[in-house]
Amino acid sequence: MDFIRRRRGHAAHKRNTIRCATYGRVSASRQKKSGDLQRQLALLKQYSREKGYNVIKTYCDVGSGLNDNRKGLVRMLRDASNGKFDLLIINYNDRLARFGLRIIKEYLHSWGVKLEVLHPTIVDDSPHAELITDLTAILCSCMGKLFRLRRK
Repeated sequence: MDFIRRRRGHAAHKRNTIRCATYGRVSASRQKKSGDLQRQLALLKQYSREKGYNVIKTYCDVGSGLNDNRKGLVRMLRDASNGKFDLLIINYNDRLARFGLRIIKEYLHSWGVKLEVLHPTIVDDSPHAELITDLTAILCSCMGKLFRLRRK
């Protein structure tokens, strides 16, 4: 009987553990080759372990944060809507999206999924901070395109 109680307690403890997913993204395949993506994912995994979260799935993409049709992002959003995890962890806001982050946050929230950002780039929610972040994203995107054109 004591064994059964211990097993039930163990199962209850498992259910109380937060199920989380991690998402990482790099812009270029050379960043993936250099190990940037793996380092990003390793940091997320380590952070999750330290917090006691149960990592259910890791999603990743190689592509622009402006592209909203990334396979990893779409899979993650689909799994969120199917209740596969309770928390999504990312390193920086722009890893998830350069623009439209508020919409993604609202979508996740509507399915009961919280978003945790290890290193938030927008510290306050003022319109000025958001505008500066958007302008920076535009500049980064344009600079990336300019560098790619120069290489060719």
